[in-house]
Parts: sequence; C-alpha cells; structure tokens
Amino acid sequence: MRRRRLRSIRNWVCGCCLLVLGIVVSWKQGWLPIELVDAETGQLRVPGTQTEDASEAVKQPRSSAGSLGFQDAIDVAGQTEPGPLVEPRTPLVSTSGTQRDTAVGDAGRSGNVNSALESVDRKLLTAIDQQMEQGDYLSAHRQLSELYWKQPAWRKVLQKRLDVTARSIYSSPQPHYIKPYIVQPGDQLRLIARKYEVPWEYLAKLNRTDPKRIRPGQKLKVIKGPFSAVVSLSRFELTLHAHGYYVHQYRIGIGKPGTTPNGQFTILEKLRNPTYYGPDGVVAADNPENPLGERWLGWGEGFGIHGTVEPSSIGRAISRGCVRMHAADVAEVYDLLEVGSEVIIRR
Repeated sequence: MRRRRLRSIRNWVCGCCLLVLGIVVSWKQGWLPIELVDAETGQLRVPGTQTEDASEAVKQPRSSAGSLGFQDAIDVAGQTEPGPLVEPRTPLVSTSGTQRDTAVGDAGRSGNVNSALESVDRKLLTAIDQQMEQGDYLSAHRQLSELYWKQPAWRKVLQKRLDVTARSIYSSPQPHYIKPYIVQPGDQLRLIARKYEVPWEYLAKLNRTDPKRIRPGQKLKVIKGPFSAVVSLSRFELTLHAHGYYVHQYRIGIGKPGTTPNGQFTILEKLRNPTYYGPDGVVAADNPENPLGERWLGWGEGFGIHGTVEPSSIGRAISRGCVRMHAADVAEVYDLLEVGSEVIIRR
C-alpha cells in the first residue's frame, strides 16, 4: 500500500512537471497568447493634474556633454536619490555663444510686445494658459522654459507666465513638486542641502525655517540642483536656471566692449563684504565706497559677479569686465549659486 502511494505521488509530480514544461514550450513557440511585462513604475503626481508615468522619463536620452539642459529623470515616489525636477529633454542652453532668434527679429528687445506677440504660437500659449488654470504649473513651466531659451524675442510675452510658475516651483514653500524630505533625528540642513546639490541658505529661505531649529518629522520642500547661470552680454541679462528650467532673470551691467570674457566658467569663490583690490588702490570691506558692493562670486583671473555702488551702471557696458548687479539681486544669486556652479557668458 505504501509503495502504491509513493508511486502515485511520483507520477503526479512527473505529470505536473510535464504540464509546466509543455506550457513553457508552447509560450516560447508563440502558441499561447501570454505576454510578460515589467512591473509598473512609480509615478509623480503634480497637484491638480493628471498623473505622469515616470517610465517615460527614464526612457529619454541624457543631454549631450558640455551643454546645459534636462539631464536626468523625474524624481518619483519611492526613489532614495532625488532627480532633477524635470524630464530629460533636448538641451535647452547652448554653450556655443549664440542664441537662435526667430523671424521676430528685435521686436522683443525693443519692447514692442505687440510685434513679438504676432509671431508667438497663440495656440501654444492658450494651451499653456489652460495648464496653468488647471494648476499644472510643472508642465506649463517646462514648455515656457523651452520657449524662453529657443525664442528669445518672445520673452516679454512669456515673462508674466514664467514669473508665476517659477515662483510656485522655486520660491514658495508649497506645493511640493517632488517628494518632500522628512527630517530625521540628528539631521542638519547643510547635509540635507548637500544631498540635493543646493545651498542650505536656499533651503532655509524656501521653507521659511530657521536652519538651527529643524525638527524630526518636519517636511521640507526640496528642489534638485545645482543652479547655474547664463549671462547674455547683448541683452544685459543674467538668467538663473536648474537643468535648463528657468528660475529668474536679472538686469546686469557688464564690462566695456571686449573686456568681459565669453565662455563657460565655474564659480571658484564666494565672499560676503569683499575687499576691493584695484589699480586705484584697496577699498576695505563694508566701506560704502567699495565698488564690489556686499557680494562677490568669482570665476578666476579677477572676474566675477558682484554688487555695485553705482545703480545707474546696470544696463550699461562700463565696468572693467565684471558682471554688476543691484544689491538685492546679487544677494539672491549669491544664495543660489555655489562654489562649483557653472556660469556661461555669451554675446
């Protein structure tokens, strides 16, 4: 009796194995309509909008080396390492030293908004406006940033929209556009900021919090850096961006013709209340006559971005080669750019 039971069990196991083997062979030969797919990836939901599939983001190619642009995938729920706030796209910021203008010509530069508007794709603007009305600021800002770089003559038309979306993403503590950081016991804001490649001063200001008083369990709004800058000498503009995503634009003063270098540079030093060493002598820090103002971001060989005691020089080419900014503007830029940040200067 016992031998019969063992023989029955052995026959049953062999039958199951043959059945499974038959199913596998049939599937391999395409005789069975069975399809195996990957597990569903995580998703990022922008408040008030439809869900975006993060798997589409990771399929996009990385931007080419030596250019600024959308570089990595969207940060999705469940990721341990944050990714940039935007999807990978064709590089938006070129290091070539030129910008592509449209047939609008100089309409945008001259301030003739109506002339610039005639060449703007009205259907595209209407679609962007609808996204903003629906609260989909992330998608709207992505498109606006793309237009900002590719269609410089449209900037006066785009500016109000850019200001609204950029303020929500980069300056307001709410809403969150990527997974918020939950403060852990023993955390320090400078270490959290290092993880996201942004200055701790920026995170403190963004979250309206005292860096010495963050508490376990506190949710911090975070943005994936680093921030970079593009200086347009012909337009007297400095634009801050993160991975090609517009952050803010500032009016600047520049050097006399031929004195401000073109190219790609890296911030090498940051100084508060810098001492000025010039051909006319030395001017101490905190001296109201110090031509550098209260902030200095140098990229080497005596060149840098700094404040000024001559506000009338903004929008003019009269310095010895540095980039000048209003005091409040350079203070903002100082808090976003770090040692190692990239600065592109072009005509």
